[in-house]
Amino acid sequence: MEIKVSITQSKQASILPLSVSQQSTESNISRLVPQSEQLQIALEQLRSAQEELHQKNQLLEIAHQTIKQQRKQMRAAHRKIRKQAAEMNTGINAANYEQPAQLNRAQRLESLGILASRIVHDLNNIFSPILAISQLLYLYHPDLGEQSQEMLEMLEKSARRGANLTKQILTYSRESHGEHQPIQIASLLQEVLCIAQLSFQKSIHIDCHLSDQPLWLIAADSTQIHQILMNLCVNAHDAMSDGGVLTISAENCFLDQASASIKANIQVGNYVVITVTDTGTGIPPNVRDRIFEPFFTTKPTGQGTGLGLSTVLEIVKAHGGFLHILSEVDQGTSVKVYLPAQEEF
Repeated sequence: MEIKVSITQSKQASILPLSVSQQSTESNISRLVPQSEQLQIALEQLRSAQEELHQKNQLLEIAHQTIKQQRKQMRAAHRKIRKQAAEMNTGINAANYEQPAQLNRAQRLESLGILASRIVHDLNNIFSPILAISQLLYLYHPDLGEQSQEMLEMLEKSARRGANLTKQILTYSRESHGEHQPIQIASLLQEVLCIAQLSFQKSIHIDCHLSDQPLWLIAADSTQIHQILMNLCVNAHDAMSDGGVLTISAENCFLDQASASIKANIQVGNYVVITVTDTGTGIPPNVRDRIFEPFFTTKPTGQGTGLGLSTVLEIVKAHGGFLHILSEVDQGTSVKVYLPAQEEF
C-alpha cells in the first residue's frame, strides 16, 4: 500500500513539470505573436519611411538642379548688367565728350545770328546801288546787244536775290522762313542753270532735264528755293575739281504708303522732285552722318563754311519736304529734294 502511493506520487511529480513547461512555452508563444505583428508594422513603417525619404531625395535633387539653373541665370544676368553698365559708362563718357562740342556749336550758331543781324543792313546798302545802276544801264545804253542785255538782266536778278537773301541769313536764329507763294520750279531751274553756265569752270558740262509734263506748283519762298539749288550746284562744282558732268532735273512724283514708310515723318501725296547729280569724288562713308551738321566741312580752311547742306536741310524741312542722298566714293553724288506739290495744280 505504501509502495503504490509512492508510485502514484512519483508519477504525479513527473507529470507536473511537463505541464508547467508546456504552459511556459504557450505563454512565450502568446507573447511572440503580438511582437511579430509589431515587427511587421515596424517593417511597413520603415518601408514607408524609406519611400518618403526617397521622394524627399528626389525633391531635393530637383531643388538642387533648380538652384543650379538659377545660379547660372544669375551669372548670365550679372554679366549682362556689367556689360550694360560698361555701355552706359561709354555712353556717358561719349556724352560728356560731345556735350562741350554741342555747346560750342550752339554758341557759334547764336554768334552767327547776332553777326547776321549786324551785317544785314550793310549788305542791303551794298545791293541797293547795284540794283539802281543795273536798272539805269538800260536807259543809258538802250542799244546793247542781246547777250549784254541778258547779262545785265541776270545782274539785276542776282542783285535782287542777294537783297532777298539777306533776309534769310537769320534762318538759324529765328523761326520765320519767309512767305510761301505758288511758284513754278522750271523758271528757277533755268535761272540757276544760266548762272552755273556762266560762272562754273568750262571743264564741267551742265545738263538740265525737265519732265515732258508741266511741273506741279509748289508753295514756297522763291529766294529760299533758289538758295537750295545754288548750294547744291556749288557743292557739286566743288566735288568736280578735275571736271565732270553736273545734271539738274525735275519731275512730278507721287509717293504711296510703301514709299513714304521708308523714312519717318513723310506724308503720302504729290511731290515735285529736284535732283542735282555730279560725277565727282562722292561722300566718304565715315562723314555721311555729319554732312548736315552746321559748320562741318571737308573742304580746306577758307574754302567752305560748313553751312551749305545744313541750310538746305533747314529750308526743305520748313517747306514740308525731305532730302534723299545717294553717294559712292569716286562715282559721284545725287541729291534729291522732295517738295510737296499744292493740292490744286
